[in-house]
Amino acid sequence: MLDSTVDRRAPRAVADAPVADGAVIAKAWLVALVEAAPLRAAATLPVSSLAAEGPALCAAMLEALGSDAALERLRAGGDRAGLAARAGQLAGAHDPAGAVAALEALRAAAWDALACDDVQLAIRLLIPAGSRLLDLQEIRDAVGRFDPLALAYPWQHHDARVDVLQQTVSALAARNVTRNDTFDAIRAAAADAAGVPLPAAGPRLNGERPRVPFLSEPWYCCAEPTEGQAALL
Repeated sequence: MLDSTVDRRAPRAVADAPVADGAVIAKAWLVALVEAAPLRAAATLPVSSLAAEGPALCAAMLEALGSDAALERLRAGGDRAGLAARAGQLAGAHDPAGAVAALEALRAAAWDALACDDVQLAIRLLIPAGSRLLDLQEIRDAVGRFDPLALAYPWQHHDARVDVLQQTVSALAARNVTRNDTFDAIRAAAADAAGVPLPAAGPRLNGERPRVPFLSEPWYCCAEPTEGQAALL
């Protein structure tokens, strides 16, 4: 249940947010939507609309990551509010649950375009006070009482295997091994959880890739603590 006494604060801009091409992300979003749709439904996706309006939406979303002013333009009353409101429609969503799934696919496409690392694959979605996800009845039905220590609403996926997979991926991302080994282990865990054959490996990371933090590093920000870190609190 939601706690009506909790302040709902607006998200803040991310300092030094990376830059990416909106058209590239829109194309990746379209590919993700096609992959997620049943074959019989793939032809019903509004490809032409997404191709026409998706790049502008994705570019506006990326700009909003690093600018409060750009974020305000996407809010109700802003000159880009109509574009933001059409996100679910552009993805062919017909209900709130479909819109959430479509926006999750957009989020994943954006992370890929911004060169996310295995750490991002392990981060569990936080639902803090003020999250716009709480506007959705499906989300309100899924969350527990606000946890003032975690500063978030605890939640569980309707498919318990997803929560188990997230815990597995979190443990894999915390290991101090090579990124290639970690990605291979995560791919194997995801395939096992889904009950599908292990897909072919993607491109290997070369040794010149800049070092990024491991999830086990105690200073790592913007993520839930691992179980080991939480036990120390």
